[in-house]
Amino acid sequence: MSKAQKMSLMIQPDQPGLNKYSVDLPNQVNFMDKKTKKRIDVLQQKITKLQRLLAAEKEQPDDPAEIPRIEAELAKAHAEMSSLKSD
Repeated sequence: MSKAQKMSLMIQPDQPGLNKYSVDLPNQVNFMDKKTKKRIDVLQQKITKLQRLLAAEKEQPDDPAEIPRIEAELAKAHAEMSSLKSD
């Protein structure tokens, strides 16, 4: 039996609490509390917004101090998201 077949037997999408993407973590089921999931969702939205803002600012720089500020805020959001996902 191949490794893929074993993993498909271990995690079935119709099991409660699991979905088809849970196969990525066969040895551990990834359960996050609602607050963590919500915070990650908010951070993803913030990162998308900051990336668009940074692109617009680079295209037409009005304030020279704005680009480093946006880049720092973007790095901070990425760091917070990676720390939440690693926990």
